[in-house]
Amino acid sequence: MAGAEGSIAILRSMSAATIWEAAGKRGDMSPRIKPLFAEARVAGPAFTVKMFPGETLAAVRSVDAAPPGSVIVIDAGAAERGVSWGRHRDICS
Repeated sequence: MAGAEGSIAILRSMSAATIWEAAGKRGDMSPRIKPLFAEARVAGPAFTVKMFPGETLAAVRSVDAAPPGSVIVIDAGAAERGVSWGRHRDICS
């Protein structure tokens, strides 16, 4: 395995905590962000989106713009109550 695909395959086999520690304990998320089910795993090249809290257009466009196999990572600021991604987009993606 070489390149990004090889790295993704290796990262896919590790826990998030192991990757976080190996990355110098940087890039963690709030413990309030949880998967919908315990077995959930996601690994792939990040397709990053920066948008305002409560905005939805950038999230909609990211579904078409993200390359196949990528993971859409949305930064919508520190808002805890604005929705940027919902059921409708889950179905579309």
